[in-house]
Amino acid sequence: PSISFDLEVQEYDGKNYVVLEIHVFEQLPILCKKDYPEVLRRGACYVRSRRKPETTEIPTQEDMRDLLDLAIEKGLRKYVTLAYRAGVGLVPIPTVTAPLPATTIDQELYDKELGDLK
Repeated sequence: PSISFDLEVQEYDGKNYVVLEIHVFEQLPILCKKDYPEVLRRGACYVRSRRKPETTEIPTQEDMRDLLDLAIEKGLRKYVTLAYRAGVGLVPIPTVTAPLPATTIDQELYDKELGDLK
């Protein structure tokens, strides 16, 4: 996928600076396409650091998990939207505190499994 960004020129102290605002990925994290020695590495995924205002390769397992969670969340949103457009209704998931009702087949299978232990 392509990178989505805004570019504008800002003046500060009599000098012009180019400001790039990189947007969050739409669906999948974007990997670096080319090597630029000592700057960028092909195949790397760059994120904003939690420690200081910089862009770095994913430095920790926690940062990787956050990135994957974000991608999964975006994918689920897209799936739900497409399912809705296709006329597929989604039903609420029962909470853990409310046990699912056992069906007759479930009860029969359970009784059969218990056998003589009943």
